[in-house]
Amino acid sequence: NQPYPVPLAGCACMAMTRELFDTVGRFDRMRSYGMEDVELCIRVWLLGYSVIMVPGAEVAHWFKKEPFPVGWHDYLYNRLRTAVLHFDGEPLQRILASLQTKPAFSEAMASLLVSDIWARHQFVRANRKHDADWFCREFEIDI
Repeated sequence: NQPYPVPLAGCACMAMTRELFDTVGRFDRMRSYGMEDVELCIRVWLLGYSVIMVPGAEVAHWFKKEPFPVGWHDYLYNRLRTAVLHFDGEPLQRILASLQTKPAFSEAMASLLVSDIWARHQFVRANRKHDADWFCREFEIDI
């Protein structure tokens, strides 16, 4: 029943101070919905902070009445953005290889390359205390 570290938490279940949110760079510029929680959690860990699960916490979330459309282009863009921001070398190559077969991969990659990804990449890399290899070892994640 005690709080414990977790690699990721869903956005609908996150709470943090405004000061921390600003310090870690707020939400990244994702397309539509999807992956913003994953990217933020990875970034929080790599910048030297923690994501903690509090078992006794109660969270309420109101879902929209109508589902929101998320196309392959936006979904892939968000996954690619997360991968490029945080991973290097062989893990990044494996992530890219797994996404290359998906519909709209080329369009999503083209959009990513002309986005602000490199400025964001510079911010993340300049401020991180750990790299993605550390994150994967810490939580026994095999990419």
